[in-house]
Amino acid sequence: MIIHTMNAAKIMEDSRQAYAIAVSSPKRLPAMPNTPTIAETLPGVALGPWTGFFAPSRTPRPIINFLYTKFAEAVKEPAAQTYGLNSGEVVAMPPEEVDAFVKKDEARWMTLAKAAGIEPE
Repeated sequence: MIIHTMNAAKIMEDSRQAYAIAVSSPKRLPAMPNTPTIAETLPGVALGPWTGFFAPSRTPRPIINFLYTKFAEAVKEPAAQTYGLNSGEVVAMPPEEVDAFVKKDEARWMTLAKAAGIEPE
């Protein structure tokens, strides 16, 4: 069974409904320190999830900067930090870095998809 959210996996493991054999994040999670990463068995394999917030391409830069500032403040809140400890890392990436990050991740997944014989639609 694969559980995609750390919070659900932790609840199931704590109640002994499931046993976590690995986490897909690049590093072990503080909430489950005895659970290894996939990369510890299969070097180079990491499936750390991420969520992005995007705006239309012609959104004025001051609005983008304002939104980034608010998101960066939000991830410093105690609730966001606790969530991060339980699910991985919470990062507010500056807008200048987002495009390169998305392109790199997309290229990685396209390579994996092609290797598996999956064609994009």
